[in-house]
Amino acid sequence: MHQRRGFLDRIKQSDRLAIRVNAENTMQLPDDIAKILSGPHRETHYYLVMMLEGEDNQRIDMKDYTVSPGQILFVLPNQIHWSGRHSPGSRFFNIVFDENCLALLPHTHKFLFNPLHNPLISLPHEAVVRLRSIFSNLSGLLKKQGNTETVLAYLNVLLTECNSFYFHGYHYNMIQDHRFDVYIQFQQYVERELGRVSEITLIAEKLAISVNSLYQIVKQYAGLSPKQFIINRLMLEAQRKLYNGNHSTKAIAYELGFSDPDYFARLFKKNLGKKISQFISEMTDL
Repeated sequence: MHQRRGFLDRIKQSDRLAIRVNAENTMQLPDDIAKILSGPHRETHYYLVMMLEGEDNQRIDMKDYTVSPGQILFVLPNQIHWSGRHSPGSRFFNIVFDENCLALLPHTHKFLFNPLHNPLISLPHEAVVRLRSIFSNLSGLLKKQGNTETVLAYLNVLLTECNSFYFHGYHYNMIQDHRFDVYIQFQQYVERELGRVSEITLIAEKLAISVNSLYQIVKQYAGLSPKQFIINRLMLEAQRKLYNGNHSTKAIAYELGFSDPDYFARLFKKNLGKKISQFISEMTDL
């Protein structure tokens, strides 16, 4: 399996920003990059696709998703992504950008943490019209240099729209609640320290809340205890590394903070319902 590191530097459309927009399926990529992107690869950037016509079948972290007209699918850094299976005659916009672009925006877009564990966003018709215009304007701006501030402004509007409809149907007060921010901080901490710390008491201390409060918050938003949330995240990372095929089971166990590879193997089977050898065999057959 390939990684995309360095790809965006080769195909970016701005001399100051690592960003590229594909306007209605018109983007031509170098043959070597197109070949790699047509198969499983590990993302190092953010990727969004909005379908206008037809369907797009994509796989993210071993789960299949169908993107229909009026929907956006987003993929985050480090996720295993398999794209490019569009139906004949499909029309879509997509965009890829890096962390540095996000750092230049005026505020955080919480949907990019995927707190609801759903990479699909459904849009009403009027939002599709607006976003289509934004994508088109971004594409036009990126054909010229020197529009950095305007490009960032349009990117911010695009992500603000996505953020709004990602949380559509959820009570506004729930999303604005301080507890939701704590949950995001918990997610960030787990990502940052993955494989290095799993003590719930230490995490609660870092977040300046009690263990009981942390349990209630994670349970409210993830439906899991903090311990199970961390285990699930470790098992997902294990699947990604196994899918990559460049690590032994023992090496992966140690990388993820397990001192006993046998315990790691048992935990994998308990959580996924299959042995590591079976998982590898199934991935090889894809």
